[in-house]
Amino acid sequence: MEKNQIPSYPVQPPPYPSQPMQYPSNVVIQPVINQRNFLGKDPSYITCPSCRAQVLTNISHETGLGTWLIAGGICFVGCALGCCLIPFCVDSCKDVKHYCPSCNVLIGTRELLS
Repeated sequence: MEKNQIPSYPVQPPPYPSQPMQYPSNVVIQPVINQRNFLGKDPSYITCPSCRAQVLTNISHETGLGTWLIAGGICFVGCALGCCLIPFCVDSCKDVKHYCPSCNVLIGTRELLS
């Protein structure tokens, strides 16, 4: 073997650390999503904050401030007394409340005026 020649035996990679990296077990990473933006007039797929299940919400339409203001506006304009009751019969004039079908907790409300 000559003096400037590189030896032909295999080169070993550096050894790995003897212990794997330890991660803290009490750290919980959870993305924060403003779920209010996802609640509309129709049922929404959402993660329930109570039972943590991925669900399609149940909705109910309930009379709210917007319904009363629409009825008052109809009365103010001078329509007949019966016409001012129409907003109480139309779902699009009411607030929408979203409930979890698993645990029946109120997840959120979409108000007519918001």
